[in-house]
Amino acid sequence: LFCTGFIADGAKELMKKICNCQSVLKARTPNSAGYSYYGEYPLSFAASTGNAELYELLADRGADPNRQDLLGNAVLHMLVIHNKTELYRLALRHPSQPADQQLRNLARLNPVSLAAKLGRRDAFNEIIGLGSSEMWRYGNITCRVFPLTGLDTIGPDGRTDWDSTLLHIINGNSEQHLDMLDEGVIGQLLAEKWHKYARSRFVQRLIMIILHLLIMTFAIYMRPLGSATAKQGSVQIGDNYTEYNTTAAPTLPAKM
Repeated sequence: LFCTGFIADGAKELMKKICNCQSVLKARTPNSAGYSYYGEYPLSFAASTGNAELYELLADRGADPNRQDLLGNAVLHMLVIHNKTELYRLALRHPSQPADQQLRNLARLNPVSLAAKLGRRDAFNEIIGLGSSEMWRYGNITCRVFPLTGLDTIGPDGRTDWDSTLLHIINGNSEQHLDMLDEGVIGQLLAEKWHKYARSRFVQRLIMIILHLLIMTFAIYMRPLGSATAKQGSVQIGDNYTEYNTTAAPTLPAKM
């Protein structure tokens, strides 16, 4: 394992020189479609191929699941990219080498936000379920709480989190993203946001628009019409006076 880690460390500089442009591209688009991308470490390769026995063997020998490659992806990121949800629980809750679920790659994506961006519906539901805590259970009814850090658009400091999971799902352009909006914690979160904040602001703006239209309509129909009386006057040009006579044409109301 020491030899393998040494080779992986030495390969970093070589990969930086050979695949520099590809690494920058894949850091921006973590899908890595079209590349044979299995991570730079044996543990990441075992996770990417879904080999649970090899993963446990390497983890028991001290392999670090939180070690990041050139793109900043660790083991949990690789499981999401290759959609290997069956190993996610093992990697997250390994007794000797548990993986960090809040670790972010160079694109500032943790595993749950990466699953949301790529539209990995099964992986997303698995990650959300593993991050929840069961409060009570009565028969078939279970009450669970879900942490909103990194999930909601509002961060812990009260500012907008532009890397949040919800924004990645909303900005997605696939059918999987649409399905993720209607189910589970995301659907409940959107419903709560609508009832608590969005509905009242929508009603307020709707009332303001209706009042604006009513006032504009009243002002148009009730504006004064132009008179048809003749106006007389004089204009002084030097020492002489020139009389003028103008007639104002009647103004017709505009057709609505």
